[in-house]
Formats: sequence, C-alpha cells, structure tokens
Amino acid sequence: MSLLDFREMPARVVQAMQGWRSGAPALLAVFARARPAARAVPAGLTERNRQLICGVIDSTVIPELVAVHRVASDRLPQARPLVHARSDELARRLIATDPGGAVDLLELLWLQADSLAAFCARVIEPAARGLGDLWAADACSDFDVILGLARLQSALQRPYFGDARAQATAGARRAVLVVCPPGEPHALGAVLDAELLQRAGWEVHCEFPATDGELQELVAARWCDAIDLASSLALRRDHLLPRMARSIGAVRAASRNPALVVVASGRSFFELEDRHGAVAADLGADACCPTAAQISTAITQVLGRR
Repeated sequence: MSLLDFREMPARVVQAMQGWRSGAPALLAVFARARPAARAVPAGLTERNRQLICGVIDSTVIPELVAVHRVASDRLPQARPLVHARSDELARRLIATDPGGAVDLLELLWLQADSLAAFCARVIEPAARGLGDLWAADACSDFDVILGLARLQSALQRPYFGDARAQATAGARRAVLVVCPPGEPHALGAVLDAELLQRAGWEVHCEFPATDGELQELVAARWCDAIDLASSLALRRDHLLPRMARSIGAVRAASRNPALVVVASGRSFFELEDRHGAVAADLGADACCPTAAQISTAITQVLGRR
C-alpha cells in the first residue's frame, strides 16, 4: 500500500488503528485485501489520515514486521562456508621446513578468491583447523601449530592482501575492541577479525591482554560499542569456556558502556551447529561467531536488536 492509497481508507479504520495499535498490522492486512472504491475526501482529513497512519506504521507495524522477520531468520540453519579442497594441503605445507610452498599456494588460492572474507572462510580458517587436526593426531607439535598460525598471519601482511583495504565501507564508525582472551596464545583469530571489521568500516582496536585485570583496564579506558573475544582458530578451547565466561563478566563490570555487545569467536564456536544461542547465554555473551567472515554481521545484528 502506498501513500496514495491513504485517501481510500475509511475513517473508522484509521481510528481503530490509532486506538488499537497492537492490531494495526492485522487491520492493514484486511484493508489491503478488500479496499473500498476510491472516493473524494476533504484534503485536511486526508493529511490527518496520512500523519496518523505514518505514526502507527513507524511505531508499531515496522517494529513488529522486523521482529517477525528476525525470529524467522534466527531459526534458519547457518550455512557453513565451502572449504577449499586444498586447505589440508596448505596446513601440511605451513609446518614444512621450507615455508615457500605454503606461500606459493596461498598466492595461488588468493587469485581464485572473491574477497578476503571468502578467502578467510574457505582457506585461512580451514587451514588453521587443519593444523589443529594434525596436532590432535600427533602429527605435529604445539610449536608446529604456533609456527603454522604465525606463517598464516604473516602471509596476510603481503602486498596483494593490502589491495583490498580500499574496499572499506564509509559511514558511521562504531568502535569495537578485538582481543585474545587472557591466556590464549593463538592470535590469528583476533588478527583476522580485526582486519575484516576494519574493512567493513568499524573503528577497530586490537589488543592482547595477559590477564583479566589488563582486559578490564582496556574497556575502562575507552568507549567501545562491542568487544570480540577471539580464541584459537586451530584448537577447540571447550575446557577454557568457564574462564572465558569469567572474563566476559569482568569486561561487563568494567566497561564504560552499560549496553556493551560481547561476541565470542574461534574454533570452539565453529562446531556448535545450532547451539550458538545457548552457549552464548552460558558464557554471558550476546552472540557466538563461528567464522571471521561473519563477525561484522554478528555484531551488527546484536546492535540492531538493542
């Protein structure tokens, strides 16, 4: 229904919408299905109708439609990104004595990527998980995992990745603090999240606090709209989730922003399937993010619900 159709709406329908706003969507639907024939209406009444209807639509109809759409969207399964067929090969090359093979393969796979976000989801993160799988199978050491992750992180600093920085979106810049949870030695997740958030137009601060006290000092020192606690991309940290929950509680207690959005990310949350909401609630977080490619969307959705 357009603004031109307001002149056809009976005055009793407008009055009913004004007096019974919770039923406004249903009344509009009835009117849309069975509209009376157009008739002349005094100009003043038409303008009043327009103002009343706009007010009801803005205050009731649109919020209800958004809420319904959000519930429907939240129930949809989140599709996992397609993993590149050579990601396991990349993981093995990352821990080889000569890193040249890994660098060459990364450059080749980058040429096939649509964007850095897709490249991270299809290549970088699966390779990191591949390192964790090699470690779990006793095919490499802790040092090898750290070395492989460091080589992935170093590769992201190469010039061909920097070309995409010009694609960062403009507009209002909200501030997000990206941190490794205290005690997390794998920094790649935080680096990826920070890079993709920056390219999405966020004002990003990336830090690596050693203790909850340092983390509290960070959130107390500057205003943040959101904080991302990025744990390991290679290993599941399920046994450290209680510690992350304590860190989140400390963050909320110290933050200058009483409505701070807290998102947890890392491999632990990639394999949760449809349990993200329950796990986030247990942690005291607002959301869990399974991949770096989704971090900006995850934070934006929570901010939208506020």
